[in-house]
Amino acid sequence: MLKKTPNTPEGTRERILRTAIAEFSEKGYSGARVLTICRKSRANPRMIYHYFGGKDRLYVAVLEHVLGELRAEELKLDVEHVGPVEGMLQLFDFTYDHFGKHPELIHILSGENLLRARFLKKSARTPVVASPLIAMISELLKRGEK
Repeated sequence: MLKKTPNTPEGTRERILRTAIAEFSEKGYSGARVLTICRKSRANPRMIYHYFGGKDRLYVAVLEHVLGELRAEELKLDVEHVGPVEGMLQLFDFTYDHFGKHPELIHILSGENLLRARFLKKSARTPVVASPLIAMISELLKRGEK
């Protein structure tokens, strides 16, 4: 179900993006249709091209959005003030819980993996939203070795 968004440019863009997340999650890149996204988001096709530039760029925006949400939550983790084992367990629990609460993320990333990251490679934001978990794990491992 879509969140109630106002009939403003930002609201229209948000409705399209939320609808596209659900559509790409359910049907994958190849199965999702722009006209279906338009109908479900109550937007005309011109709006998708205006805000996103077409299906490919809408899909990249979806990838950036779902990964951006994950990264924002990861950045809230504080494992510096706990022991290495406890920190690793917190990272595992976070990852398990986040993906459990966001199955669309798993579906979209699985599809993108099958496409060999074809669309993520087009993302200007991908390096910016790279996971901080690698650095956290590395630091926990170093502390654990000591």
